[in-house]
Amino acid sequence: MSQTEIELRAFDFQLDIEARGKDKPEIVGHAAVFNKYTDIMWFQERVMPGAFSETIKNDDVKFLFNHNPDNILARRFNNTLELSEDDKGLFIRAYPADTTLGRDLLKLIERGDISQMSFAFRVSKDGDIWHEGKNGEPDKRDLLKLKVFDVSAVTHPAYKDTDISLRSYEEWRKKIEEIQDIVSPPMDTWRTGLLRKKLNLKKRRNIDE
Repeated sequence: MSQTEIELRAFDFQLDIEARGKDKPEIVGHAAVFNKYTDIMWFQERVMPGAFSETIKNDDVKFLFNHNPDNILARRFNNTLELSEDDKGLFIRAYPADTTLGRDLLKLIERGDISQMSFAFRVSKDGDIWHEGKNGEPDKRDLLKLKVFDVSAVTHPAYKDTDISLRSYEEWRKKIEEIQDIVSPPMDTWRTGLLRKKLNLKKRRNIDE
């Protein structure tokens, strides 16, 4: 799986992730929340209830530190990681390995040094819906069906690791513009001109890097 096909999203829950238990330490928290819009470049995005239902049943999701596969702490297929959807979002319960990394992470969470979680995912086929913004509002993306690769405790959450998001957004916007050119007057040229400038700037930055 190419890393460019995987998106990362993180949420700041300073009181949500916590370490519990002494005999069998566990980490609990939410790696994602439902129905909460997040700014992603020039659009907003939210995860819808049910988006994780299939991946929870079928996939060997890992619990990592900072999305590093070398820092594995638990996994679903050996029952050291439990995933479920509740009213809030994607709930996780992890029983970290009794290793130096596992013990260190528990202590950092107890101290409050690490208080955020993130998840790495790919949008499944027909797993998202785009909505064009009205009256100056940003365009919106609803995530309906996701394949999750890992959930991670993170020190620096990556909200905008979005190369794949950018490509998806460009493709959708191109289709919208083609439809509008055929069935209605052109879009506000100022708005589309600004969008193209932003996209071209992003492309130039990628080339320079």
